[in-house]
Amino acid sequence: MRIGIDVRPMAEERRSGVEEYIRNLLENVFTLDKKNIYILFYNSYKKDLPASLLQFEKYPNVFIRRFRCPNKFLNFSLWYFRYPHLDKLLDVEIFYSPNLIFTALSSKCRKLITIHDLSFERHPEFFNFYRRLWHKMINPRRLVNQADQIISVSESSKNDMIDLYHCSPQKIKCIYPGISHQIFACKKTSGKFLEIAKKYKLPAKYILFLATLEPRKNMEGVIAAYNYLRDKNKIRHKLVIAGGEGWMFQETKELISASKYQKDIIQTGEVEGWERKYIYSGADLFVYASFYEGFGFPPLEALACGTTVVCSYVASLPEVVGNSAILINPYDYSELAWAIERGIKDKKLKEVLRISGLKQAKKFSWERCAKEFVGLVEEEIDS
Repeated sequence: MRIGIDVRPMAEERRSGVEEYIRNLLENVFTLDKKNIYILFYNSYKKDLPASLLQFEKYPNVFIRRFRCPNKFLNFSLWYFRYPHLDKLLDVEIFYSPNLIFTALSSKCRKLITIHDLSFERHPEFFNFYRRLWHKMINPRRLVNQADQIISVSESSKNDMIDLYHCSPQKIKCIYPGISHQIFACKKTSGKFLEIAKKYKLPAKYILFLATLEPRKNMEGVIAAYNYLRDKNKIRHKLVIAGGEGWMFQETKELISASKYQKDIIQTGEVEGWERKYIYSGADLFVYASFYEGFGFPPLEALACGTTVVCSYVASLPEVVGNSAILINPYDYSELAWAIERGIKDKKLKEVLRISGLKQAKKFSWERCAKEFVGLVEEEIDS
């Protein structure tokens, strides 16, 4: 069977959760499935094929079809004219979109899509005008209704689709993403750890926040909780903020500048994927007070590193961390402050959560994710 996969989201070398998902899923699917033929659809007018995509050429049943149409022109044609039919361009029977993107397919093609989250529906206030317009134009409701099968990355996202789009539960399959467990194992005494600690000026004791800096991640609540704890002399840890600049990141910078403890707030900027384990492992506590997540890789990665996690109890996050984190209301910074203090000072709790967290993290693997994906594809082939 010939299966088309839209890899246009890989045009950007960003390391957001969606990009991590696509790279890791496809690598494990291609390693597992030697029977089906995979045709990758990529379009970029000027940019060369990214290295992360070129690596897939080593698989004998994987082929890349590269097109050089200006993206704005292609997207307009796909959106307005519903042309060209991408399945006909690639000569495939099944077409898979690993993220929301402009697509046009013939009626004969089986359609498979992954929906990561519906944050733009639940919390439109966290998106700027252009992102809201983009989502309106792409019309996720139509894509969901037209799909033959939908993959959700959590039960929370699945329930959102049922609730907001009245989607049939029968055509939604929850397939959890994974993490690469060999990556998240690090000793604080290793030479590499000391090298990374020096590179990012990591202090001996610190609280870690790692995410794209944007309103949805609730940096305001984290800084408010940190200021409160320092004012009350509850902790002396420094706060390390790691992550790339997202929408309205300037507000985060202003919050840091306004803090009396700004000299103890360290911004690392974006961290390379392979370096994250050292940042997690060195932290005394990891805090993730996001208002909404379709899945949430950072708290799971922190658990895999044996780090104590304070995490929101909203959306998918309780599914991800289970009973292995201190769960809080992200809208209450005083509760967040209490949880941070407890997570730092309660040594018995830290050890219980460390052991539980390592077990929880092992439940999520890319091998299992790929196996369930291939199984779903086989169901489509047989249908």
